[in-house]
Amino acid sequence: MEIAYPILKKILALACSCKMISMDTIVDAINDGSDTVEKLGALTGAGTDCGNCKVLLQNMIDTNR
Repeated sequence: MEIAYPILKKILALACSCKMISMDTIVDAINDGSDTVEKLGALTGAGTDCGNCKVLLQNMIDTNR
């Protein structure tokens, strides 16, 4: 199903909505060696504000292993 609203599509593609960090940015950081949530935070800023995305970030790391 194609999403008709570009802003909604952008929101759904975010890993961290506080810092507006995309899923693609997180995947790239993981592929470049970030293997902990803390390393992702240091590199991208994701998970360093409210922390709600930390479970998602960890899941993305675990999925890549």
